[in-house]
Amino acid sequence: MIKKLDNITINKIAAGEVVERPLSVVKELIENSIDANATAIKVSVRNSPSLFCEVSDNGVGIPFEELPYAFERHATSKIEKIDDLFALSSLGFRGEALPSIASVAYVTAISKTDSEKEGGKIVFDGGKRVLYEKAMRKRGTTVRVENLFFNVPARKKFLKSAVYEMRLIKEYISKEALIFSDAGISFELSKDGKTVMKFSEHDDFTDRVRHYYGKEVSENLVYFEKEHDFFRFKGYITAQHIVKKNSSELNFFVNGRAIKHKKLLFVVKNSLREVLEPGTYPYLFLFLEISPDFIDFNVHPQKIEARFTNEDIIFSSIYKSIKDTFQKLDAISTVSSFGNEREFSDSNDYTYSVSRRNRTEDIVAEAKRINLFDDQDDIKMDFSRAEKKISLFDYKYVDTIFERYLLFSSNEELLFIDFHALNERINYDKFLNDNFLKYKSNIIPVAVSLGKKEFDLIMENKDLLDRFGITIREFGESSVIVETLPQMRLKQNINVEKLLHEIVEIIEKESDEKLFADVIATMACKASFRTGDKLSDEDIAIFAKYIENGGFSLTCPHGRPVIKKIKKYDIDKLFKR
Repeated sequence: MIKKLDNITINKIAAGEVVERPLSVVKELIENSIDANATAIKVSVRNSPSLFCEVSDNGVGIPFEELPYAFERHATSKIEKIDDLFALSSLGFRGEALPSIASVAYVTAISKTDSEKEGGKIVFDGGKRVLYEKAMRKRGTTVRVENLFFNVPARKKFLKSAVYEMRLIKEYISKEALIFSDAGISFELSKDGKTVMKFSEHDDFTDRVRHYYGKEVSENLVYFEKEHDFFRFKGYITAQHIVKKNSSELNFFVNGRAIKHKKLLFVVKNSLREVLEPGTYPYLFLFLEISPDFIDFNVHPQKIEARFTNEDIIFSSIYKSIKDTFQKLDAISTVSSFGNEREFSDSNDYTYSVSRRNRTEDIVAEAKRINLFDDQDDIKMDFSRAEKKISLFDYKYVDTIFERYLLFSSNEELLFIDFHALNERINYDKFLNDNFLKYKSNIIPVAVSLGKKEFDLIMENKDLLDRFGITIREFGESSVIVETLPQMRLKQNINVEKLLHEIVEIIEKESDEKLFADVIATMACKASFRTGDKLSDEDIAIFAKYIENGGFSLTCPHGRPVIKKIKKYDIDKLFKR
């Protein structure tokens, strides 16, 4: 039997498309505030965003008699006919957000216009209106949403932790602050009465980038722009040395909306392919303004995707502009000096406090600690012959080539060992098997200045870092003091700031299941010899003995091979012998 659904059920179904999590609520309400010409928007959260979230603005407000209409499906002031969908100038337009939110939460809205002496208040409980009366407030609108999904437990169980949901809200507000930096709109986010993020109406784009991403990013932004008949764009991109290991900060904003677009992402990545090392990405903020006739946002319920007309023209222009921008950056310094600078950076992230040469006593102590040799006599015997002869099974040590590979030779084969990859594997196994991370080393406290985003992630994961032997405490706005590090016995004077940045990137992209292993792998990497480091004969002898002892994987924790063989037969083939 076919039955007509009631309005509450219809609204719950609509809510499933529009309201995915607390972020969806904040997004829809902020878009309404911007459409209402607000210049000050404040978001307040208590305990958890799903339990209490309020968005307040100083916009034009909703007249008392129209307040109920705002909570009816498909009631909107943004469009009147179907053609308006293809000429949108507002952020909200469907007329589904408020009724959808009200159907799955306890919602209170208070609003007042300039022309009214007093405003109105309306309250909904799971889609049912329970109050509608006059109320006082200044011009603008406040919408409070409590107990989200209280009547849809199947959806509520998919929400993540309050910390994670709050992080999504912070990221969204920061992006909105960037989009509307020229409009003089202030944004403020508070939790339990404490301000956790604020962008003043006087902050320009660079100020807002500095506040959220930090000084290093804001001071290395390069501007570019282009204008065409039906579209124009401008953008900011960081120089080659300010990069991330994931593409999470390739940001696209179209007509005032943050969007995701797979093809645009592909185009941008392709434009960077020849100028950046594989697997590294800059910070990019691309603002595209396009005639409403050439774009359709009505392809996703949450308006986070878009469909373009003549997209090939648009994307090819963006591709060329980004590539040209990097070429101009490259022209500032010669190709060779850029290459040397990058290589220097790669091989000097972490330094020793003492020379690596002639450190036999330290190496012997380390070798004994991880039982590479049976007793001290064996060590002395091997080291006494090290300068003349280092062996690995039937292979003899020849030389270190390209500053990163140990070359061994036998009668029939050449053996190449990536000493950094091997050192990583040794440290990784050692850290896990010896419960290495429970040991902390006190250091001279190091102050690290972070962007707001990184600071929040670090503080949210303070207990996790403590498990890794990194003790931190808050030090003013967006800064921390690092007081301990894990006992990295072969490395000293670690670049603490860079280490924290890399851990933040891991926290950003990895699930809880992979997080521990990836952080351990990063620690192992930073405690290892790197390309360009000068290994002593004693260092090489230890590595050879470790391989002879066996019992470990022949890949580094990141999956790269440790050893490669080339047979004499294959070399002969190269010379057609």
